[in-house]
Formats: sequence, structure tokens, C-alpha cells
Amino acid sequence: MPAQYGRANALMDWTMPKGNGIQEYSGVCYGELGCFNRTDNYKHPIFRPTILLPQSPQRINTKLILYERSQPDGRVVIVNQWIVGKDLTPFLNQTSGERKDIKFIITGFKDNPSEQQWINRLKNELLINGDYIVFVVDWSGGNGLPYHQAIENMRVVVTQLSIFMTHLQSHLQVPCNNYHLIGYSLGAHLAGLLGKQLQNFNVTCKLGRISGMEPARPYFEHLPQSRRLSRSDANFVDIIHTESRTKGLFEWGAGMSQAIGHVDFYPNGGSGQPGCSRHRISRFWNNGWTEG
Repeated sequence: MPAQYGRANALMDWTMPKGNGIQEYSGVCYGELGCFNRTDNYKHPIFRPTILLPQSPQRINTKLILYERSQPDGRVVIVNQWIVGKDLTPFLNQTSGERKDIKFIITGFKDNPSEQQWINRLKNELLINGDYIVFVVDWSGGNGLPYHQAIENMRVVVTQLSIFMTHLQSHLQVPCNNYHLIGYSLGAHLAGLLGKQLQNFNVTCKLGRISGMEPARPYFEHLPQSRRLSRSDANFVDIIHTESRTKGLFEWGAGMSQAIGHVDFYPNGGSGQPGCSRHRISRFWNNGWTEG
């Protein structure tokens, strides 16, 4: 194995010779996050035809916003900066020694927590319902167009969050079963991949629950379980399909129709929700995917 394939303190790329003599980047390393290469991900000529490398942690700029009943305005940590020093003090000031259930809200394609009202509403309802620790995951620096690049950027975010959650678990002594991940769109699959990676780190660490809200269809439906959210990623996986019905070749729902959880809900048959414009949503996703 080449030396540059191992972990590095700075970004490194390596190249692979192709038959026509052209050099193509085949991998990239990002410090303590390790290395990512093209062969790590699953490629399919129909369901996932494009494989890219993830962008840098600095570009993605993952942030966690922590909310508690005692901290309703939230506290922000930039994950890439935290990983360097692994200082949990910003979190432990208020939560050390407490065994609260922990919720993660993971945003989806093109979502920015500061612009999406549903995220704030969901966070507020969770805090009303229970004395939880709620983290909102903001990876808006890497979840935009092009769509297939956002998918690859998920690999960096999954690794960042798995490192963070492993340290959080060891400091707060909260069992893995007390973690509940709530993901929307790409965030649903990100939650599933995170559940898989945590089990790879520690076979006994299986998340308590993952709730997938409209898991994204493009590049995920019909893929192996190892590359998407599945029922094996937590002790209980519940899925809500609200825009999953396909009508014709060029008009399809943004979400998966495939049942992938322990329980899959299809309100109103999984499409055409009251108060929502199917045409608007379908156009947004179709354009976002094809034009990206």
C-alpha cells in the first residue's frame, strides 16, 4: 500500500493511470477523517452512474447546533475545528453526568437550518415533548448542487459525526439505544450510513431509532442495503413516504417508494399530500438532479 494512502495531516490526492494515458484522481485524504476513494462507493450503470470524490471538510463546513430546554437559542460547534482538538467542553458544561436521550435532526438536499421552518418547528416540538439533547446537523456547505456531489460529501459528514458521537457517548455515558436520528431526504440516508459506521466502530453500538422522512430516491432506490438507509441501521427504523409515486418517465417522486424500514408509512398512498404542490416538488427535484 503506498504511503500516501494512509492517514495524513493535510489534504493529499493520488492518481491512477488510465489506458489512454490520462491521469485521474482516484482518492483523497482528509487528516484524521482518513482517506476516501472511488472504489469505496457503489456504482451502478442505471441507479448510480456517477462516482465522485467528496469535497473537503473545510468546504462542507459541518456544524452542530445544540439545543436543550436550558439552552433554547442553541450553541454552535464547527465540527471540523472540533475534531482537531476533540474538546467536548462546549457540550459538557450543561450536560455532563446527565443521561438524557439524544436526538439528531439531519438536513437533506439543499437544506439550510437557518432557512427551513420545519427544522425549527421539529426541534421545538421535541423539546416540548421531552427533556432531550437535540442536535441539528448543518452541512449546507456540501449538500447543494450538483446532486451527485452532495451524495459523495455525505461520506465526509458520516465520518465526522461518527467520531463526534463516539466521543459524546464515552463522555456522557449515554447508551447507543438512547440515540434517535431523524433525517430528511439525503439526511435520511446519511443517518443510515452513520448507523452502519457506528456499528463498524463498535459492534455493540446499535442506535435506538432512526426516522427517515422521505428518503431520497435518486441514486439510492434499488441499491444494496450497505449504501442506503435500511432496517439494520438501528433497533427501530420508521419511514414516512410522502412523495414516492412515479408518473411517467420524466415526472417522479423525490422520495423512495421501496419499503426499507421496520415500519413504512405511506400517507395518502405516498403521494399528493394536502397542502403540498406535487408539481412544484417534482420539478425542483428533477431539475436539481438533471441540471446538476
